[in-house]
Amino acid sequence: EAIPPEKHRKHQKPRNQKKQKKAEAKEDLRELSRQTRADRQQYMMEQHQLRVEEREKYPTGKLRRKAKRLRWKQEKQNRRLELKKRYRDAPWLTRVCRLYLVKPLIALLIIGGLAAVAYSLLPGFIGTALDAIMEGSNKPVSQEEIYKLSPIDKEGAKRIDAVAPVDKNDTWTISVYIVGSNLEDMGVNELSAVVQSQIADTVAQKTARSQKQTAKRLNDFSAELTDNDLELPAYLYYPNKPVKAEEEAEEDSGDPGPGAASTDIEEMTAETWSDNIRIVIQTGGATRWSNTGVNPNRTQRFLYHKGHFEEVYNQPLEDITDPKSLTSFLNFCKDEYPADHNMLVLWNHGGASFGYGHDSIYGGMMSLADIREGLEGAYEPNQKDPAFDVIGYDACLMSSVEVAHAMSGFASYYAVSEESEPGEGWDYTPWLKAMTKDPTMSPAKVAQSIADSYMDYYMTQNVNTGWLMSSDVTFAVLDAKKAEQLYDAWCDLTKKQLVDATKDRGVLADIGRCSDKSAHMPASAYNLYNTIDLGNYIDLMVDSYPAEASKVKKLLGETVMYHRENGALSETQGISVYMPGSVESYGGLMMCLEYINDICDDPATRALYYYKIAGCLTEDMEEYLATLTDDKMPVLNLKPFGDFAKADLKLTDTGFEIPIDKDLQTMLQSYLVETAVYDKKTGTVLNYGKDELARLDGEGNMDCEFDGTWICLDGVPLATEVISTTESSVEYRSNILYNGKNAYLSFAWDRDKEEFTINGVKGAYTESVGLFNELLGSDPYNYMVNTRMTTELKPGDIVVPIYAVDQSAEEASEDQKPDGQGEEIKIKKRSEIKSEGLPSGYYLNAAVISDTRGDVYYSKVVGNDVSGGKVKKRELATSFTGRDY
Repeated sequence: EAIPPEKHRKHQKPRNQKKQKKAEAKEDLRELSRQTRADRQQYMMEQHQLRVEEREKYPTGKLRRKAKRLRWKQEKQNRRLELKKRYRDAPWLTRVCRLYLVKPLIALLIIGGLAAVAYSLLPGFIGTALDAIMEGSNKPVSQEEIYKLSPIDKEGAKRIDAVAPVDKNDTWTISVYIVGSNLEDMGVNELSAVVQSQIADTVAQKTARSQKQTAKRLNDFSAELTDNDLELPAYLYYPNKPVKAEEEAEEDSGDPGPGAASTDIEEMTAETWSDNIRIVIQTGGATRWSNTGVNPNRTQRFLYHKGHFEEVYNQPLEDITDPKSLTSFLNFCKDEYPADHNMLVLWNHGGASFGYGHDSIYGGMMSLADIREGLEGAYEPNQKDPAFDVIGYDACLMSSVEVAHAMSGFASYYAVSEESEPGEGWDYTPWLKAMTKDPTMSPAKVAQSIADSYMDYYMTQNVNTGWLMSSDVTFAVLDAKKAEQLYDAWCDLTKKQLVDATKDRGVLADIGRCSDKSAHMPASAYNLYNTIDLGNYIDLMVDSYPAEASKVKKLLGETVMYHRENGALSETQGISVYMPGSVESYGGLMMCLEYINDICDDPATRALYYYKIAGCLTEDMEEYLATLTDDKMPVLNLKPFGDFAKADLKLTDTGFEIPIDKDLQTMLQSYLVETAVYDKKTGTVLNYGKDELARLDGEGNMDCEFDGTWICLDGVPLATEVISTTESSVEYRSNILYNGKNAYLSFAWDRDKEEFTINGVKGAYTESVGLFNELLGSDPYNYMVNTRMTTELKPGDIVVPIYAVDQSAEEASEDQKPDGQGEEIKIKKRSEIKSEGLPSGYYLNAAVISDTRGDVYYSKVVGNDVSGGKVKKRELATSFTGRDY
């Protein structure tokens, strides 16, 4: 509809008025803005003018400082002229000193004082800065750096390359049996109340059986010695050393971090491997899993294939150290995932001859007989066509003659470590990647790839942290068929030694000395496991038994197809054997009796070892010996050792010497020098331990040295134990508090480089009511668990040496540290172990010898006045008596 003109105009009028008002408002704003800008410009011009006037009135700071320096120079020149004028007529020497020497000397003293203060403080600041910069350093490392620490076994690599490859289309099933243990749960318990109730009776029965068996072994041993007019070794009656009770740690509801088993599962599933590779995993034995897909209250199995990880089995919780559990797993893998080639990986703690796999839930370990029973439940042993191409132990100490013998007929090759493995264990990703890249790799080549990836991983760590500590590790590939022949040759040697011992009582001492000079595994529990490097021992024994030892040496070279090692283990040869050379504690004796009664199946070896630790034979052993020789085994004569303790000694410039007859020399197993410090004010003796400071001079004397120095960490003396003494190194351990926890510091002396290297920290064992308790989270009834959790020393860690202490005074002084604790050491990147002069004081020495059973005997004691790290005076300390407790 059209709008009339008048209505249209009436409608538009108000809108025009609004526009006009808006325009007027904008114009007002513009005018105000112009005025504001003009005012601002005027204000700025005024301020500029004021600053110009200020600068003209007062000079700038720079000009003021320049004028001040000019005035100071002028005043200095005037004072100098006045001084020259004043001393113009003074004697020449006075004039020179006053004008030219006094002020420079004062300035030099001031600068020197400041420099001394800076010198004392600056290294700490620099060290802290370096610690912060280098913490967590993991820089790339070249192959040259790795191989410098752990060379490639070139001859072994050639042998492995000669093994025929497999068809590229062949399939592999890798069965991984994981006993998580404390490596995974780290002491954290996430078991349900239902499970704990269900297993309570089983755990109690298992513990009772173990205790009953242990008691029977000891009682039988004691009765046998009594029948032969011998007492139990004296070390069994040493009083328990007091151990300070540790305060209970505050409860931490936070996540303790990834477990070692979960981390390795991540490595196994890190990439998509070849379609020909299937990985089947069984989990159990841990009270908590950081992998949330694993339930500690169930027995589970998982499959990883073509990049997919899935659960394929979930059943009620089993005792994973029961042979039936292993059999069930092997049958499952065989039936569900058959393949052209099979590998079995057994993951957890290892104990060499004493088994594998510690269950945190049920307790206990699988013996070698249990493992074999588990294998036989699924497969028939077959030397020519074994069920597994490779059996690998991602566990400590399992490259052993006894382990290989127990697995006989089930594998073509073994991938194993002779020494303890660090907590991280194998590095799975590289060798699985290598199998994917080259599907024709022979089983021996796969085992070599496992060995190389393992060694390269830890050598990379050593390069990046080598200035503080070094992981000494080993790995070997064993030919299973040759390993069984090696075991037979070893038994032939022990049989010859047993027969010879009936005529020559020095045979056992020779065995013990050769054992002591061989590398021991593991360092933290060497006198429990008594496991030594077979190659080291045979090299030392070959002169005494050329035929038998040479045969063992030849077969050892054929058995160990490929091996790598580093550090203090550089002379090890890939495979170990049990030899009771250092049985000197209740735990060591119980393990030896277990070996003799339940592990070893060779009668000659059993009789030889029993005679060594007992000094006599059982009736059954004597009957067996009669089938070998008409000679009788004499009962051990201990009188010469008692005479040594009473012998007079002679003081020398370097120490002291003790006469020792030839008869005793043939029976000696070891001889060391023990050192302690005596505090005359408190009557306290702190024992610094033993070191390799004694020798036989060939003229009927034992020379013992002490020059006022001792092995120290950052200047603080350590309490040392000698583990083994090879031609290239001496291995030690030292009892410490590590961040408040009872532990051992493991280190070694390199004879060629003449320097110490730190290998790490391991859990300690303490005796309690006849049982060894591992303080780092293991079953209290099972002292056979070897803690695989070697800990690196890190900047900021607190180390406190622990000395055996004898407090003869009624009360200790107020400032005396409790329980034999030494000075606190805060670890830095530049921390090191070296021999250093001891603080001034009165130090005690005694020679310590041992018989073949492990008992020790002390000489008379020598006192040394030490000052400035040197011995100023020696004397016979008649008021002191040596003892081992």
